Amino acid sequence: MPTAKEVKKLSKEKIKAWAEAKTFPSSKPKPFTFPSEQMGFRVYGDTVALTWLRLLNVIFRYGRNKETRYTQENELKEVLNLMAVIYNENIDEPYLPHFFPFSKKDIDTYIPQVVSAKKIPGVSYTYGQRLREWFEVDQVQEVIDLIKRRPFSKKMAMFTSDVRHDWGRENVDRGDTPCLTQIFCSIQDNKLFMTAHFRSHDMTHGWPRNAFSLLKLQDIITKETNYERGPLCMISHSAHIYSDDYELVGKILKDNLDRELPFKPNQHFEIDRRGNIVVEVVGQEKRRGRPGKSPFKKGIGKISVKLYSPDGGLLLKEWQDMRAKTLVWKMTDHEYFSLPAHMLYVGTELQRAQQAIQEGNVYSQDPVG
Repeated sequence: MPTAKEVKKLSKEKIKAWAEAKTFPSSKPKPFTFPSEQMGFRVYGDTVALTWLRLLNVIFRYGRNKETRYTQENELKEVLNLMAVIYNENIDEPYLPHFFPFSKKDIDTYIPQVVSAKKIPGVSYTYGQRLREWFEVDQVQEVIDLIKRRPFSKKMAMFTSDVRHDWGRENVDRGDTPCLTQIFCSIQDNKLFMTAHFRSHDMTHGWPRNAFSLLKLQDIITKETNYERGPLCMISHSAHIYSDDYELVGKILKDNLDRELPFKPNQHFEIDRRGNIVVEVVGQEKRRGRPGKSPFKKGIGKISVKLYSPDGGLLLKEWQDMRAKTLVWKMTDHEYFSLPAHMLYVGTELQRAQQAIQEGNVYSQDPVG
């Protein structure tokens, strides 16, 4: 064995590299990026959990690879201007499934940092401080007072950005600028709607915490003003998943997305908030003489499409034509649908109705069996 003296001597020797240094790519699998519009995605759900799974799915599939300084591999996947709408989360007893990468205690700890001016040791500021006292104005209280005075106002706005402070070179370079930049409220149909804008958003860990805290803030304002809580909309300019979370997100989506969807494979139905479609065939003529396979004359009749309000009550619009394709254009060109699945379903029904006219058969929407 070498002596301590020999080891000390060897440690001082400069060893020449026997080959040029090489950087090898990571062995971790990277999700494939599908082509897309790149800007202006929309997801939704009754709960934070379902909305979160849907937005992760969008970014995982369509996000563009981009450089970042916040991960080991300096990479993330990003889509621009992702709008997420949460419709019916129960903020008093929120749905917190096992696959969330945080606990209820984490949420309970985080919410006060957004709804109050509570100070956190070692943290330069919180969103709650920015909203409640940073500018020597309690913006939340000002919005509450404005709603009480003028509920029709379009000035219900709150801001977190302090341009002079946040855009100092030191703050910009170290990333100490607010991700949540502004919050807007509006009253419609006796409900309080809230929209929050984020300049940059970690959608894996940050987004769900932000969602629950903003829902709580919205709940506080509604209770103070005696309005019902409407949907919460969160618009993320840079909606991204860091490469360190690729494996985690992939597993969460694989294990839980299909299970959390609000329907089952054999009952694939979801209400379109723009309306309900009823398809019929009108104007067919019965055949004369001996009965055959077809009760009507072939090629006679029209497809009738009626758009009703989502509850099935008020008739909103009606179209008639012999060709399914013409009706598809009339409905989709003017965007009478909000759900892709609804559009595809109506398209198949229109094709069935057209075929019934051509063959002189009876058409029935959603036949049993």
